Amino acid sequence: MASTTDISGEALDRKNKAQLFAQRFQEQIAAQGDKTVFVGRPENITYGRLEEMVNRVGEVFQRHGIQPGDRVGLSLKRGPVLIAAMAACLKSGVTYVPIDNNYPPQKMKYVCQHSDLKLLFWDEPGMAAAAFCSCASVNLDNWMETKNPAFQPAWPVAKPDHIAYIMYTSGTTGDPKGVQISQKALAQFLTEFPASLGLEQNDVFLSMTSISFDISGVELVLPLVLGAQIFFADKTEALNQSRLEEQIRQNHISVVQMTPLMWREFINNGLDGPKLGEVKKLCGGETMSQLVARRLLEGDRKGLWNLYGPTEATIWAFTHRVTEEDLRETSISIGKPMPGVIAEIRDGGEEGELLLGGAFLADGYFGRPDLTADKFGHFNDRDYLLYSTGDLVKRLPDGRFEFYGRNDDQIKIQGNRLELSSITFLLDGMKEIKSSAVILNEEKDEEGETKKKILAFCVPQPGFSPTAAEIRHHLSQSLPLAALPSKIVFVEEIPKSSSGKVDREKLKKHLGAAAAGSQSSKEPQTEDLAALFGEILKKTGVGPDDDFFDIGGDSFNVTELTLSIEKKFNLKIPVPEIILHGTPSGITDWISKHQATKTRSLS
Repeated sequence: MASTTDISGEALDRKNKAQLFAQRFQEQIAAQGDKTVFVGRPENITYGRLEEMVNRVGEVFQRHGIQPGDRVGLSLKRGPVLIAAMAACLKSGVTYVPIDNNYPPQKMKYVCQHSDLKLLFWDEPGMAAAAFCSCASVNLDNWMETKNPAFQPAWPVAKPDHIAYIMYTSGTTGDPKGVQISQKALAQFLTEFPASLGLEQNDVFLSMTSISFDISGVELVLPLVLGAQIFFADKTEALNQSRLEEQIRQNHISVVQMTPLMWREFINNGLDGPKLGEVKKLCGGETMSQLVARRLLEGDRKGLWNLYGPTEATIWAFTHRVTEEDLRETSISIGKPMPGVIAEIRDGGEEGELLLGGAFLADGYFGRPDLTADKFGHFNDRDYLLYSTGDLVKRLPDGRFEFYGRNDDQIKIQGNRLELSSITFLLDGMKEIKSSAVILNEEKDEEGETKKKILAFCVPQPGFSPTAAEIRHHLSQSLPLAALPSKIVFVEEIPKSSSGKVDREKLKKHLGAAAAGSQSSKEPQTEDLAALFGEILKKTGVGPDDDFFDIGGDSFNVTELTLSIEKKFNLKIPVPEIILHGTPSGITDWISKHQATKTRSLS
């Protein structure tokens, strides 16, 4: 008999019992229409005003003939207009497809075309998506500025089986897969999750997560059904501990959600437990370390939660309130499944691959019946569907679960779900590369924290001499920043074990220390950039030819570098240009050319 949690008829029936978003949202508008939704903003947008904005989106739907079940792309920055668009889709049974304006070009193109959009909403930062879509598109910022606040669209009725949203996650061949979440699954999450954590209408949620991650629903959708408030953090606040601390205090922010890596970065910069005592702290997306748990529990009065859940199980499926007792364990438990979640272990026993089903389960992958049949099935001889997570867990005597690994090459790094084979696929597709291997290297730092780094080993084709920067730039066209190898090593061959698998240990012998150089530059701008590299990466002696990524840069601090360069030189440099010209001297050349162009355009 398989090991299970909550497989009663009640769990399977819950999908049809939770109120859908539309009903709960309208209840909040009726109950507190004068309450401000978005705090810390110059404009006072109440729940009543937000309803007018949602109606304006409904007017666009009516003009373009958008019906329940149609798919609408959202290439919008985090803010009130995005919220209005999401609410309008959920209210009318229209499926929204998030399109992050920071998507790599190839991913943006794939999502726009594969999802077969009927309409695209965009704003100035998200206008790139319009070039990849053959459907109608509307600049929603501009539309909202037109005057017709009294318009009342004829709203269709959202039904439980309508798809609420499609979230594209990584795939094994570089092509993302679109996870379909139904209205009823989302409704179940919006009911059970706040009940499990004690979230309520008096809370103020910090919004910092990109809409390309499903957990952004905690920050953008959940507050609307609770009648709560939202604060939008911009890029500067998301990277500046003192500024974020100030905003948390001034705006009475009470719910903050971050990945363990982000929590660690803020802890290292002084934003730790004692300063967050009145904040409900949510942590998930990767394994929570003992260090992060210990520092966040200091002075805690509102709770620290470790969360777990794949996109295929609607945002979060397991919750665990972390206590001092957890610090005496070898690892932090992911807790127990929420009501309505079925959790089983494949083939019985108390440890192995986790299977998930019940009220939170996704409706498979959009346009991928083959992959859906492979990952969603009647496993363990059940008469209901279960999702094969690939995550390895152990069931503890008290019913909690402990995560301990994967049964494939999928990894979680900086909150991103990635498959190493997708990186290898893209590398082997380059004409300059004969063969390649990609591994995840995990090492302990001086505080005992595990540091994850993606390492790529490449065998060049005869006659070609690609550089690490060129390879990273090529990969950045299809992969998120977190998937870019932190080190690229050129080797004569990929060593294999006797079983024919890549020999990881032999590969790692090719690694050298990624030390910063000691040479200096006579160019002031280059010296300034080298100093910025050193300040951000906490390294001394950075030379003009040291590549930012080779000496420790990653997707988290490259954003910090772009903001620092903008502040120092009054010039915005796109992240892809840092990847391609990743040394102080290379970026100096780029800045010089663009400053000259800027000067000519003003003359």
